[in-house]
Amino acid sequence: MRHIDPSEHDRLDLMLRRAVAEDCGNEDVAWFDSMDTSGVTFDKGYRTKRAQIIRGERQPWGLAKMYRRRMRIAICVAMISVLAAFTVLTASAVKESWREWVSWEEDGFKLSVVDPDTTIGTYTVADECEEHPAPPTALVEFRKPRYLPDGAMETICRQDAEAQILTYYRNESLLYEFRQLVWDGELPIRYAENAALMPVDVNGNAAVLSDRTDGDLSLIWHDGEYLYELYGTREISRDELIRVAQSVVVPDPVNLLHRYHLQSFRKPASIPEGMSEFVVAQNEDSHMIHYLVNGAPMITFEQTLLDATEVYESAGVTLIEIEIHGNKGVLMSYENGRGYVVWSDGEYQYRLHADDPEYRERLLPMAESVPLPQ
Repeated sequence: MRHIDPSEHDRLDLMLRRAVAEDCGNEDVAWFDSMDTSGVTFDKGYRTKRAQIIRGERQPWGLAKMYRRRMRIAICVAMISVLAAFTVLTASAVKESWREWVSWEEDGFKLSVVDPDTTIGTYTVADECEEHPAPPTALVEFRKPRYLPDGAMETICRQDAEAQILTYYRNESLLYEFRQLVWDGELPIRYAENAALMPVDVNGNAAVLSDRTDGDLSLIWHDGEYLYELYGTREISRDELIRVAQSVVVPDPVNLLHRYHLQSFRKPASIPEGMSEFVVAQNEDSHMIHYLVNGAPMITFEQTLLDATEVYESAGVTLIEIEIHGNKGVLMSYENGRGYVVWSDGEYQYRLHADDPEYRERLLPMAESVPLPQ
């Protein structure tokens, strides 16, 4: 500390001496001393830092340099270990670009959007198209895995315009959960604590497989339209979970007339108030939903292939040509109150049926709410 020589005429020194002589600041000191600081604690780092400031100490340059050198060595070793692990896990072209679609956070990672012009594996998302349509803003069709492990049973937990959630059990034990979500451009954050990340190619789409130390697995990917997530328990192996992901079918817009199976599922987005939905069947051959009132089916929706045929009674029926989203259809009204709305969108055939005349009038609005692919 600098020694103050009273013989000097420095103005600041004179002001300080006068302030001390006049007891300046005693009130502030008394107020500060009266404060209750019993609940305030300081860690060891704070006390060490404070002591260094008071003593004017600085960390020796040699120690700081040695510390930085050790940190660099540790970081290099960690990076080499990570790269070696990925080299052992996969040697595909997907591995070479994994850093482009995975970014780390403090306690997780973000899955980024793959550029439509970027080739992942052996599949090009662009597929020689100059324009890339924007992802749907709602689920206009439902997709799900076609491969079902032996003994697995499917349960539909949620199926609306924002999400589809399916669970698969075997002997009352959860095997895995499948989710189809709207791709809104946001990067979903998924926690990766105690997990090893591995890049995977799912039908030509870049995916992230997270293998946790507790045995749980997760797989995340998107196909340019929707985001998909698979969460597996220790009851299912990594290879089988990847096989489940590979079985999620994306409809091919080419040769629609030659489809032999339902590749996606659609349904009315709007149903009459007071009705509940019960999925009767949803597989590659049939998609049928009952809309219930007090547990009784009042309206039935069916989605079938284009070449599917149905025989209708001809007695006491009135036929009216209609259009659903610009596609031709027919409204059949029977004298006994039954009604049918049948139409096609060029990919699939649809039918809405009601036996009660009260609900027959609601078939057409429901048909018009069945969304088309964007």
